[in-house]
Amino acid sequence: FPAKRLAEIIAIPDFNYSRARLIFPEKKLDDNWSFLMESCKSDETKSDSLTTHEMARLVAQRGPIALDNLPRLKVGNLLSVDRHETESLRILSGLIQDYQHRNSGKKPLSLGVFGPPGSGKSFAVGQIAKSLCGKEGWLEFNLSQFDSPADLIGAFHQIRDRVLRGILPVAFFDEFDSQKLRWLQYLLAPMQDGHFQEGQITHPIGKCILIFAGGTSWTFESFGPPEQADDETHAVFRHAKGPDFKSRLDGFLNVIGPNQKKKLKPEGNGYVPDGIDEHDICYPIRRALMIRAELGYFGNDKLDIDDGILHALLHAREFTHGSRSLSKIIQPFKQPDRGRLYKSMLPPMSIIAMHTDAGIFLQHCESIASSVANIMMPSGRETTGLSSYFSPEEIEVLAPAIHETYNAMYGGEKRFHELSQFLQNSNRAASRRMVHNLRLINLVITNGSNDESERYWIQRKIEYYLELLAEAEHDGWMKWHLEQGWRYAPGKKDEAKQTHPDLRPYNELTQHDQDKDRNTIRHYIDFVNKAQKKIEFG
Repeated sequence: FPAKRLAEIIAIPDFNYSRARLIFPEKKLDDNWSFLMESCKSDETKSDSLTTHEMARLVAQRGPIALDNLPRLKVGNLLSVDRHETESLRILSGLIQDYQHRNSGKKPLSLGVFGPPGSGKSFAVGQIAKSLCGKEGWLEFNLSQFDSPADLIGAFHQIRDRVLRGILPVAFFDEFDSQKLRWLQYLLAPMQDGHFQEGQITHPIGKCILIFAGGTSWTFESFGPPEQADDETHAVFRHAKGPDFKSRLDGFLNVIGPNQKKKLKPEGNGYVPDGIDEHDICYPIRRALMIRAELGYFGNDKLDIDDGILHALLHAREFTHGSRSLSKIIQPFKQPDRGRLYKSMLPPMSIIAMHTDAGIFLQHCESIASSVANIMMPSGRETTGLSSYFSPEEIEVLAPAIHETYNAMYGGEKRFHELSQFLQNSNRAASRRMVHNLRLINLVITNGSNDESERYWIQRKIEYYLELLAEAEHDGWMKWHLEQGWRYAPGKKDEAKQTHPDLRPYNELTQHDQDKDRNTIRHYIDFVNKAQKKIEFG
């Protein structure tokens, strides 16, 4: 057993471990089970998309850090937390890497991409291909714009040119199923044998990756007629070489897009939508990530957007043309200075109506008060700040508790009353920030105490959002120190000079210093209970 090597990894990790509840079921788990579904539970009941809307809001506003404690896949600017999608993306990435490094390339690697119009098929596979193979080899063709086989031969020559230059080309053929599947017959030989015909001359195409995106079929499974279709429809599909084309694909990806996935059912000679797939609880998160990408927010840059607009974008029933419609609605919000995005910047309702139900969209916009409005706390008191929920007496219970936890973790010796006035006030400020930080994940503080079951579910939710909460705590700590006149300086903290080495973004801190924020967050429920309060789901 490699105990020594394992100990070294645990002692000096180059990544963060996450805590998650792992189920050991008596019977086989539902195929749709995921850690994301577990994270959306506030008790043993079934999770639903309402909680993923909450998660999506945090993703949109604060970035992917809101997903840090969930299994996810990031390739280039593509990020996914959907279990089935990440599994498909990993398989696709594995196929590309294996072909790239261990295949002689006698014939191309052929991949299919399917999804509704506007689902973002080219973006998804483009991010994978460019990330793994580089941007130099990327080529894009739209077969619906080709007039004759000569156009396709020209495309193959462009691919050959890249091969001869020592580049692994990745050719993306959009709408391969256009013109009644006309082009399939010309694609079979290059896919199967790695050659294409030009007159009497046969050209080797070379080592390359061919990606075919469909414009009419939402999934690989629905490409082609259903089993009960009539004989003529099956004959037409066979004559167009549809079954031969499907059999030559080395892998495929079904892209869903910003709308909630729809179930398909066979009807007549094709497939038709058959209601919403309730298992797809990831669609608000997909929307949040698309919004950030469209507005140019990558990493954990903060997006300052009106709450009503964000609520409408995440809750809209459907975007008519998928990601293209979402892009058109948020087009006016693109600005170089990254200021706050207001309702007044929305396009006219006539434009919105082209891309979603404008009436419902407006209702969603107006249903959420702006984030600058007063927040009604559970006690019935209104507050425009973060300090008014805890009384001065409660703060004097919480602040020492925070300091005692720090002492226990890091070997401090001074009691709270022995600290300087500045450090005492710093702990009091941390007490006040708890209300704000917990509200980020829809947790509120009320009178009472948490029983063991409540503690379990509250702690579990905090753990899933740990990185986001730790960053929020650090941001609040940094803001408070800067307001007191402190500034960044390397080295050790100097209270006399008012300098501190940790007055910098959370992602620039060492793991040791980030752990201070994480441990503070993990003890929130203990601090609150000491003040004769409890944490509840909002």
